[in-house]
Amino acid sequence: MADKGKSAKDPTHYWVDQVDPELMNDIIRDFPDTTIDSKEKHESTHEVLCRPGPMLEGVESEEIPRIGKMYFPKEEEDSTKTVATSAAVLYIHGGGRIMGTYASGANNKICSRIAKLLNVPVLSAKYRLAPEHPFPAALDDLLAAYKWLVDSIQKKAPSITKENIRVGVSGESAGGGLAAELCQLLLDDHNNANADSCPLPVAQLLIYPMLDDRTSVGSDKSIIPHLLWSHTSNVYAWSAYLRPNHQPGQDQLPKYASAARRTNMEGLPPTWIAVGDLDVFRTECQDYATRMKDAGVPTKYLEVKGAYHGFVSFGSGEEPPVQQHWQSFQDFALPYLNPFRT
Repeated sequence: MADKGKSAKDPTHYWVDQVDPELMNDIIRDFPDTTIDSKEKHESTHEVLCRPGPMLEGVESEEIPRIGKMYFPKEEEDSTKTVATSAAVLYIHGGGRIMGTYASGANNKICSRIAKLLNVPVLSAKYRLAPEHPFPAALDDLLAAYKWLVDSIQKKAPSITKENIRVGVSGESAGGGLAAELCQLLLDDHNNANADSCPLPVAQLLIYPMLDDRTSVGSDKSIIPHLLWSHTSNVYAWSAYLRPNHQPGQDQLPKYASAARRTNMEGLPPTWIAVGDLDVFRTECQDYATRMKDAGVPTKYLEVKGAYHGFVSFGSGEEPPVQQHWQSFQDFALPYLNPFRT
C-alpha cells in the first residue's frame, strides 16, 4: 500500500504493484524515474551505464582496436560443447543511441553469458554516439564491425566459404534497434547483388529493442514515467540521434534510421524479440514481431510479465524471469548458430 504522504501518481508506488517481485531490487526502489531531458541528466546517466564490471567465469576477452571487444568461451573437454569455428555473434550495446559503451560491466555480463549459452565468440561492437555523431554514424561503425567479424572467421578457418559462415546479430534496447537496422541494410545490399556484400545474418536476437521513433511523439504527459526509460527520455534520445536534419515522428526518414519504418519485411533473418509488459517499447516490439511473422519470417516473441525496460541488466542475472528469458534466447538461437550443441 502506498504511503499516505505519497501522491497516487508517485512512480515508486505505482510500479511496485506491477513489477514481478523477483525483479524488484534496490535500483528500482531507489531510482524508479530516470527521465532524461537535459544534457546534465544525459551525461550523468552515461557515466552510470559505463561503469566497469566482471565477466562470467569460463569466458576470456580480447580488446580489438577501433572495433570493439571479443568474448571467447573457453574450450571444454565435452565434445558437444566445442566452440563453433564458423559462427559468432555481433552484439550491440544499449543506451538510447546516446549513451553507454561496448566494454561496460553490463556488457561484460551479457556478452559473456551469450558466449557461454551458444558456445560461440561474441564481438561487442564499438560505435559512435549521438548527438555528437548523429545518424548514420553508428550504423556505419556497426557495418564495419560486422565485416570485420566475417573476415576474422574466414582468416581463422580459410576452408570455410562465406556461404557457411553463421553470424547472429543481437543487441539490447538501442542496440536491438540498431541490430534490426543493420540486418535491413545487409539484406538490401545482398539483394542489390553487390559483389562485396557480406553473408546475411542467420538470426537477429533483439532484447527489448528501440525500433520506432514515433512511439513517444505526442505521448500523454500525464502517464506515470515508465521505469528506467520514459516517453520523455525516448523523445530526447531519438531527437539527438536524428537531428539536425530530421526529427522523430516526421512523415519521412532516411532508410535504416528507424527499423519500424520499413514496410517490406520479407527476407529478413529469423527473429527473436523479448520485452517486458511494463516496457515503453512493448507495443512497438509486438507490432514488429507481428509484421515479421506476416512476412513469413520465423519469429519468436517473448513478453515477460512484470518486467520493466532493462530488466536483464539491472539485477543479478539469476532472477527466474531473467533465466527464462535467456533460456528462450538460447532455444531460438542455437539451431541457427551452433546446431551441433542443440
